[in-house]
Amino acid sequence: MTDEVGNGPAEIREVDRTLHEKMSRFFRGERSGFVEVGPDKYFLPKKYEEDAMKLHSFRPRPDDTWIVTFPRSGTTLTQELIWLISTGLDFEGARATPLYERFPFIEFSTTVCDDMKKQLLTEAGDDTARSTALAEACVPAFEILERAESPRFIKTHLPFSLLPQDLLQSGAKVIYIARNPKDVAVSYFHLHKFFRTLDFKGDFNQFWDFFENDHVLWAPYWSHIKEGWQSRSNPNVCFLFYEDITKDLRGAIKVISHFLGKDISPEGTEKLLSHLNIKNFRSNSSVNFDPLRELGFLQGDSRLFIREGKTDGSRDYYSSELSKRVEKWVEENIKQISGFQFPKMLNQSG
Repeated sequence: MTDEVGNGPAEIREVDRTLHEKMSRFFRGERSGFVEVGPDKYFLPKKYEEDAMKLHSFRPRPDDTWIVTFPRSGTTLTQELIWLISTGLDFEGARATPLYERFPFIEFSTTVCDDMKKQLLTEAGDDTARSTALAEACVPAFEILERAESPRFIKTHLPFSLLPQDLLQSGAKVIYIARNPKDVAVSYFHLHKFFRTLDFKGDFNQFWDFFENDHVLWAPYWSHIKEGWQSRSNPNVCFLFYEDITKDLRGAIKVISHFLGKDISPEGTEKLLSHLNIKNFRSNSSVNFDPLRELGFLQGDSRLFIREGKTDGSRDYYSSELSKRVEKWVEENIKQISGFQFPKMLNQSG
């Protein structure tokens, strides 16, 4: 039995004690606990309940651009693409300002529990600049965005049902990216190893169990995808597959620029293609979260935040037995989303 808490826009319940204890053993970075939100039981940090109402009542503007994704679905690549198209290919501005400042992650502060924030500040010691930057990083992005000049660029992993209720009627442009769950899970596994706010202690098979059972942040994966898919007919929503973007980046530039009402010259397109090339992208300190590593949020090389960028590049993580289990899970869930199907994977046989 769960305990009902909060007065947010959707019912918020703390997870039961057994699950909480299990999560605490594996997810060492999130120490305050977890909640399930709404009828689909979206899995979020307990700190979400503090900001649920403010997130739901946040006021979109007609000149906003939002990107909505389940984590590790090509968010960073598409953010950079959107921002550059929207700003007339301001590569200098993109290099000078970190992506997370140009394109704030609206619910990021909910992912940093108070205990972790305190630990990071302790580690900063007498480094005043680092302590100040840490405090600023933990300020709720929605507070910063409320004061920000237009146009605003906003990133979220929340599903549509937990976003501002008038978002799709506001005139704001919303781009939703979906990615095959097999690749999402592998990339998300590495992110959990990389971010100290998550700090997953386990192997991939164990992580998959949590993923399949909707016990990772922003799950259920399928409910998230379904909400995006069902919103695609809205003229202010552009639904894209990560697989299509990476297979034909030139085509994706054309689609997104048209959706945003921007014209990109052939020369501009070539510059974008070079800028977004995976080798250049991985070494770009503006998008690979070097500043967060310096603040102590990350473990290891920050270039690991941008992985290989491949579609169907996760085969080595799945044993034959696990692969069959995953395929069955995918097949059963896709049937529940009318008309939905992932693009055929690159290098897929048959």
